[in-house]
Amino acid sequence: MSELIQVKNLTKEFNGFLAVDHVNFSAKAGEIFGLLGPNGAGKTTTLRTIATVLAPTSGTAVVAGYDIVSQPEDVRRHIGMLTTDIGVYERFSGRENLYYFGQLYGLSGEKLEQGVAELVQLLDMADFIDKRAGKYSTGMKQKLAIARSVIHNPDVMIFDEPTAGLDVLASQTVIRFMKKVSERGKLVILSTHEMTDAEKLCDRVAIMHQGRIVTVDTVENLKAKTGTQDLEETFVKLVHGDNHRRPDVAVSQKSKTMKIKMSPLMMAILLEVVSILLIGIGILGNMQKWFSVGVGYVFIFAGLIPSFIARRQLRKMRSGPRV
Repeated sequence: MSELIQVKNLTKEFNGFLAVDHVNFSAKAGEIFGLLGPNGAGKTTTLRTIATVLAPTSGTAVVAGYDIVSQPEDVRRHIGMLTTDIGVYERFSGRENLYYFGQLYGLSGEKLEQGVAELVQLLDMADFIDKRAGKYSTGMKQKLAIARSVIHNPDVMIFDEPTAGLDVLASQTVIRFMKKVSERGKLVILSTHEMTDAEKLCDRVAIMHQGRIVTVDTVENLKAKTGTQDLEETFVKLVHGDNHRRPDVAVSQKSKTMKIKMSPLMMAILLEVVSILLIGIGILGNMQKWFSVGVGYVFIFAGLIPSFIARRQLRKMRSGPRV
């Protein structure tokens, strides 16, 4: 099997924060390759960068022989990506959606007709394909979104959480579709939180944590290495045992943006302290004639405002939430 994706030191930075940190992996034709990781691990950013939705900060990836930096248009012709944003036109029927997106990819005539018919059959959409998409259930819309993303029959198909929010029957249809296209020699990249699906489907998986790849291997090899019984247990053990740390620049950037949370009681106490200080300055200033009488009263009046806010906050705390 030939390699359809080669990711080489792929890095994506947002304002000093490393979302993707020198990621390397490759995946082959006919393979279902899983990209697994906790929320914030960098999975979606990695996939969006490979799909040329985002430009890499450094590094690159080669998709079907084309470089994502120097040949993005060629990459897009060979890649299809399903994101968590379903993005179908609800005033169109499902069939009209597929015709529209197929034409955007340059398809027409018999080739487009055959492509639509095949996807309708593979994704079990015959019962609703000619109805307006605005009346579809979540599962119907997800099937249509998958069909829309691969209408041009790409060599590489990227699915980001394809079964999220679907019932069991719809999920099984999507899973069967991924198996079928991989059997036809397509590369399927699957990003999911559903460890059961990943364990059943994936030929190999990459565990991602804190923007880096922890390991890449078959599910069976990873379970054997970690002494675990299922992929979920394997995943937890690998992530918790990962000692990779982000560079100091990323940590410092994160700390800059971190907000200090203060309880309502602490806020009320702080406001009362400010009130006492302002009123005290006003009274003492008038007595010692530090400034004119008018200025002193301004301090006193200003001190009443935080006191009023603090007392109001305390009353809310005592009364509790209304049911």
